[in-house]
Amino acid sequence: MKVVLPALICIAVLSTSCDRSTSLPPPDLYLGTWESHSFKMHISISGEKYLIELDNHRGMLSGEYVGELIDGGITVTVPLAGEQQIRISRNGVSLVFIGEQLEKVVQ
Repeated sequence: MKVVLPALICIAVLSTSCDRSTSLPPPDLYLGTWESHSFKMHISISGEKYLIELDNHRGMLSGEYVGELIDGGITVTVPLAGEQQIRISRNGVSLVFIGEQLEKVVQ
């Protein structure tokens, strides 16, 4: 009986710690570098805010933006265009931003 109780406690602790590892959040599909014929966009995260670095070779809208996840997309406010959403496309492999489709850059 003295050996069984510690063994049961060890099993309970191990099974509890295993359950926690399976509840990790899924990877954030938005993170990374994305490109289209007009834009290059890098998305990172800081706390609950998304940091977006946007480079448009034409110069318009280039800059750094802060966005947040609202209604399934990252909402940002950009000059001349107002509030816009960055969304994962229906096929799940590209982003859509201001009518442009951006593909993920493999690094």
